[in-house]
Amino acid sequence: MPVLLTRPSTAVARATAALLLDDGAQVRLFGPDAPVELRARGAFVATGDHDDHGRLEAALAQVHTMIHTGPGLLVDDPDRLVVEGVLALDAAVRAEVERVVLLSLPGASASSDDPLRAAAGRLEAYAASLDVPTVVIRPSLVDTAALRDAVAFEVSTPDDTVVAPVTVDDLAAGLLAIDSARSTAAAGHVVFAATGPEPLTLDEWLRRTGVRGRDGTDVVGRLYRPGGGATPLARALRGPWVEEIGPTIADLWAFAGVTPSPIARDAAA
Repeated sequence: MPVLLTRPSTAVARATAALLLDDGAQVRLFGPDAPVELRARGAFVATGDHDDHGRLEAALAQVHTMIHTGPGLLVDDPDRLVVEGVLALDAAVRAEVERVVLLSLPGASASSDDPLRAAAGRLEAYAASLDVPTVVIRPSLVDTAALRDAVAFEVSTPDDTVVAPVTVDDLAAGLLAIDSARSTAAAGHVVFAATGPEPLTLDEWLRRTGVRGRDGTDVVGRLYRPGGGATPLARALRGPWVEEIGPTIADLWAFAGVTPSPIARDAAA
């Protein structure tokens, strides 16, 4: 049965779709745009805006698992994360999808004073209330080019906030393992943490990836984003970025049999 991924142009969705196709899965993509290479490899593309729940519901027909990556950390309005997620979840329920996977944030809670984590917590609570099995993944900061660029604008001075970055490929491998572990359960809700193997400060991460040189100055050009602590990302960067494994939160890497990789050093660093 097919797997559908929302927001197929994101780095995580692209990498996950590629792994699913490598594994012989039927892949569907829903969003306003989709990578040409995935379409060429046989992925079915349903074009639609994120609030076009009717078109999404049609694309979800006979789908086993929907993986909703969501707008991520770069969303300008945290409420959009909830609205888009609820529309996707409702469409999945109406289409009788057998399981939904959501990407969230460490520390997600409706009571959080971080607007993004509060929004993620509300969406998680809504997912848990549905009569469909739901899986939540709370990865630490996911290392993507777009996020590097955005954080470089937000963090203009050395920042000692500790993150444990996760590579896109590792997160995609974890999502592939979840899709492979299909069950016949009609309900249930599970939360997985996905923490990178190496704690780095935000400043160390930017230097490691080549965004900043040894003297702390930017060494690559990037698209402008309003910085100065005015965006939801600025607040979200304060963390927490490490989720404690316990009775209510499982370790994605242990479940998936994945050994996470440290962030590679860029030649420009």
